Amino acid sequence: MVAAAAIRLGLPPSAEAQQAPPVPADEIEPTTPSLVVRLFGNIDWQSRRDEVPNTFSVGQLDLFVTSELALNLSVLAEIVLEVPEGEEAQIAEVERFQIRYSPADAASISIGRMHTMLGYWNQTYHHGAWLPTPAFRPEVYRFEDEGGGFLPVHEVGIRLSGTTSVSPVRLEYAASLTNGRDVEPREVATVQDANGSKAVAFWVGLSPKAWPWLQVGGAAVFDDIPAKPGDPSRPNELSERILGGFLAVQRSRLEVLAEAFDVRHEDRARSLVWTSSGLYAQAAWRLGLVKPYYRYDWVDRDEEDPYYDEATRDIEKHTLGLRIDPWSLVAIKVEASHSKLPDASFGAAAVQVAFTF
Repeated sequence: MVAAAAIRLGLPPSAEAQQAPPVPADEIEPTTPSLVVRLFGNIDWQSRRDEVPNTFSVGQLDLFVTSELALNLSVLAEIVLEVPEGEEAQIAEVERFQIRYSPADAASISIGRMHTMLGYWNQTYHHGAWLPTPAFRPEVYRFEDEGGGFLPVHEVGIRLSGTTSVSPVRLEYAASLTNGRDVEPREVATVQDANGSKAVAFWVGLSPKAWPWLQVGGAAVFDDIPAKPGDPSRPNELSERILGGFLAVQRSRLEVLAEAFDVRHEDRARSLVWTSSGLYAQAAWRLGLVKPYYRYDWVDRDEEDPYYDEATRDIEKHTLGLRIDPWSLVAIKVEASHSKLPDASFGAAAVQVAFTF
């Protein structure tokens, strides 16, 4: 008021008014939310040495949107347009939809539909095919509705996460309380949980300060899967325990990723236990615009496990590929693979053009 009056009278403002500190820009809440939109897409060609004909296919069109609603408050949405395997009609599905409050690096709270923090891949590479080095996800991380279900890669609920330094390492952690597995492994309990119990998950990652390009860690998930009415093999709830560990090396030219999981289902009423395992390991080396890579996939499903169906397959797979980045936002991936299933063995080739804009 003093400064305003002085200006109206033609006098210089007081020293007190002149020395008033400005409000820092990062403390001013925007009057309208900012909006960042990215899209990811891919076009594929695949050929298999079995009875499946070679084909061109349109992959996922991934709409990724983030917005700052207020200071430390943001929202994220990821909507995918795709044609499911074996179908003709295109569908749109909300893969991630969450609001996050981050008052400090050490603690943030997210609520909504998220990717389960199981290891490294599922929280680093989401639905955009341009992001990871290979053309396709590891077999253990196949999406539930795409013949997956070995792991619950999506979750709906609340998560506490953060990052802190504990000399001599950098510590990342997450703990979540979410809807559990659905009756079928292909389904995600997005709208209604199938039972009253909730899944509890814990994740931790450690990076030495001397080697920030290295991260190791692990995860544990505990859940109760509902019984399946009308199925005599599943008259009771199944207790689920998932344990996993990972190693990730991401240097300027070298990439090494490895993850392993142990999945245990138990019918306590009948004293029955089933154990399945899965892992992948991949390595890549960048040479300018070219990045050769190799990945090994292995899934060993307990054949007697009543929760998994035929879509959750046993497999041993070797993949050799080459990624070329002729432009900064376009990647061309060429792959050759050999898969061994319980009842078949075949080679395959794939070419993928992945991009973001």
